Amino acid sequence: MGSIFGYNMMTVAVILCKSPATGQLQFRRAIFNLLACNQDDHSKNWAFLQSDNGEWQPALFYDVTFSRNYFGEHAKSFTGFGKRPPLKALQKLADSAGFARWSIAEK
Repeated sequence: MGSIFGYNMMTVAVILCKSPATGQLQFRRAIFNLLACNQDDHSKNWAFLQSDNGEWQPALFYDVTFSRNYFGEHAKSFTGFGKRPPLKALQKLADSAGFARWSIAEK
């Protein structure tokens, strides 16, 4: 099973960057990794940068490529699911990213 980092990462992004939009951006990046089969989406690929005045922002999206894991699971899980996350798991992830409704997140 992939790490549980994925679920908490959305909340961390919102708190660290003080912006709900950041959590939503990270959600979109996670969904991209899922659809692009980038299973090497470990925590080092989810970096943040701090400006000179102390404000945080997500780093550019990097190390994004087709990368199948030997076990067929993502390094970063989707609310506990490293392989074929069900819709309910993605909806829970969207909620933690700050989306008011699933219909907004799925666009």
